[in-house]
Amino acid sequence: MATTLTLISADAALRARLVPLFNDSPSFHCVGVYASAAQLCAQSRTSPSDLLLLDVDWQQPGWLADVGRARLLAGEAAVVVLTPDESPEMLVLAMAHGACGYVLRQESGAAMLARLEEVARGLSPISGAVARQLIQRVQGQSVATRHLARLSLREKEILEFLALGYPYKQIADQLAISINTVRTYVRRLYAKLEVPCRAHAVLKCQPAPWGAVQQVMAGPGGTGPLPSLAARCGLPTDRKLV
Repeated sequence: MATTLTLISADAALRARLVPLFNDSPSFHCVGVYASAAQLCAQSRTSPSDLLLLDVDWQQPGWLADVGRARLLAGEAAVVVLTPDESPEMLVLAMAHGACGYVLRQESGAAMLARLEEVARGLSPISGAVARQLIQRVQGQSVATRHLARLSLREKEILEFLALGYPYKQIADQLAISINTVRTYVRRLYAKLEVPCRAHAVLKCQPAPWGAVQQVMAGPGGTGPLPSLAARCGLPTDRKLV
């Protein structure tokens, strides 16, 4: 039985080229074509297919949000990004937001179909460069987690406020403790992390950064250059900070 596929691309010429490619193949059948993830969202609660192929452009603001939106819309379908190039940093970021594989726009039709067939079989074909980036990301997260494990719950909470840029007085007000108590906790967490200052403490508890990834995250549609520590610290993420 052919694998069903939904294509999302704002490029009309690309849509016109790919739909016949898929439908002429015995392995695939294109059951949905949309100009944007928002259009799919407006017409369907989830993707009506086995694979969801999302065309992305690293230069366009909001591409990362589109990947996350596609993942939510995909349901049981696998999300594959159609990319302009094999940028390891961008591909790792896309995978972190829900993509399970990628194909290149400039690939031949046969190569594209072969890669999609691997995804349909449950594989995630990636290059060695992307694999190395994924390993570095996991290692960076593991190191950050080990650093956080040294801290008490209160010290983690203090670190969260430090990451958000709060001065000691505001931290004290938020936690209903004295400013001297805040200073004591800060000294303790600096000692445990073996760092001299706020910036070093926050960076030590973050996964290893990549320049290009940080730029995308800081741009429109990104998530900010310094993701919240709350989730990994086990702290409430819905508290209101003033």
